[in-house]
Amino acid sequence: MSPNSDFKTNLVSCLDSDVTEEETNAWPSIELHHPDERVRNVCFCLNSGRKAFFNYAYLARVDLIPHNDHQMMTLHFSSYQVELKGYPLNALFDLFMDHLPKNIHIISPRYEFNNQPHVTDIVVK
Repeated sequence: MSPNSDFKTNLVSCLDSDVTEEETNAWPSIELHHPDERVRNVCFCLNSGRKAFFNYAYLARVDLIPHNDHQMMTLHFSSYQVELKGYPLNALFDLFMDHLPKNIHIISPRYEFNNQPHVTDIVVK
């Protein structure tokens, strides 16, 4: 048995007692890395079909900025900044601390996801 086999379950239980592994699997715009994966990149998938991936080794800082009607995260990579806008992004912020998000897709803001994290806009600078 791999020492990382229960990593995802343990991480989810540490993040928020109300969040289960099944719920993270159902998040509409976020896919997570499998715990046994060695290469860790995060890919941002835009509605236009454009995709951009970044290696976690170059991620220096992540900021979570609350606004009245949404939340914003800014990911500071060595040469780029990626801005994510969405609702509620607290759990996604916690997942970024452990380099777990693998793919992040944009979901239209007109859809309601019952307090599940979802990203409504991505800007790569």
